Amino acid sequence: MTSLPDGVEPGAVESGPVVEVIDLHVHFAARRWRDRRSPVRAVDGVSLTIDRGEIVALVGESGCGKSTIAQAIMRLVPPTSGQVLSHGVDVTGLRGRALRAARQRFQMIFQDPFGSLDPRQTVFEAVVEPLLIHGLGDSDDDRRERVLRALDFAHLRPPERLADRYPHELSGGQRQRVAIAAAVVLDPELVVADEPVSMLDVSARAGILSLMADLRDELGISYLFITHDLSTAWVLADRIADAVRSAVGARGEGADVEVIDGRITGVGRIDPAGESGWSRARYRASSA
Repeated sequence: MTSLPDGVEPGAVESGPVVEVIDLHVHFAARRWRDRRSPVRAVDGVSLTIDRGEIVALVGESGCGKSTIAQAIMRLVPPTSGQVLSHGVDVTGLRGRALRAARQRFQMIFQDPFGSLDPRQTVFEAVVEPLLIHGLGDSDDDRRERVLRALDFAHLRPPERLADRYPHELSGGQRQRVAIAAAVVLDPELVVADEPVSMLDVSARAGILSLMADLRDELGISYLFITHDLSTAWVLADRIADAVRSAVGARGEGADVEVIDGRITGVGRIDPAGESGWSRARYRASSA
């Protein structure tokens, strides 16, 4: 069980959103240009809520601030202003042990698994490292059991054989599964997946998407799924947040959208196609 923020009752974990982003701003200092210094407004007034067991896809073109939003939620970049609430606690103000506990509950999967994995570490060493950092596991045997269980959850089977391999001995899809195992070994509430399938071929991409959906159903994990490919978001997400149009639409019932940025120019709606309305959903944009 992951650690809870100070002041949070265990019962509060079962109710309310996993994370709530309120009026988030991330600005970066720009270089001087004609003796003026104007900040780069990478994220400007974004609000977003992710509920327990929900998959929210954040879509938009390259350079629109999707990854910066994810990094601000993870506290990899400092927000200029705004709040990121986890069970009512603002993680933007956490430091030291409290921040480490928050990062145990929020894990991230990066775009390039070959770049995010240390080539000098075996699969076992890569997946056990988060347990060592957070001081989890009663013994070496206990940690090994957790690692093998995480590898099995990630469909890396048999885990005992794959645990001793190095990243260069694995396919691209297998490397990304190792990254997923390293995230879920901590039993997180939220996994932020930043373009996790964009570098994979079609067959491996389908397998990773199916795995993420299975882990949501089996472990109750919530996802912020970042992608520039709207068709991928259609397949996986419960709601789609458009970083360009700045709207959030619910999948399946054509529900009204939620504005997350004052500069909205349109609203999005997800309509079902066929009985399930899941893998064949389509996105329709209309004027505000």
